[in-house]
Amino acid sequence: RGMSASLIGSLVSDFTMCMTFAHALELMQIYGLRAFYRYLSDDSGEKSKSATTRLKNNEDLQRMLKKLHEMLYPKPGSDVPYTWGHPKLKKLVTSLSDHFKAAEAKGEKTKAIVFCNYKIVVNEIVDLLGQCKPQVQAALFVGQSGGREKGMPQAKQLQVGTYL
Repeated sequence: RGMSASLIGSLVSDFTMCMTFAHALELMQIYGLRAFYRYLSDDSGEKSKSATTRLKNNEDLQRMLKKLHEMLYPKPGSDVPYTWGHPKLKKLVTSLSDHFKAAEAKGEKTKAIVFCNYKIVVNEIVDLLGQCKPQVQAALFVGQSGGREKGMPQAKQLQVGTYL
């Protein structure tokens, strides 16, 4: 009451930025640096247009994202070691690799399914597990979508399910 429309708009914009950073922090804590980086640097529409514009116009944030990109995605052939985005991703890869190697040594066939809440992290997991071939055959399986991105149609889900 009694506030100008421009002040209300500014407050809404500030709260939108706070929510954007809170979600980015949650992604970093739960899934690691790559999820944090992808969320803040992605223009896919998960964030509001005003938040995207303010993020792009913040020079300090853009410098930080550039440094983070250089650390997480070194140029091919560089001597920069792989940076694990989160310790649990390293544990996931090690555990699944060990599981499949042990089964192979016993002559057994085995399967595993990894569940993840965010598609942004699913791609990273598939990429990491892809490095464990031939023991681990990672396949992307995206169910029904709850956000703006489209999920996998049911027919495709059934087709992938037969491969599992």
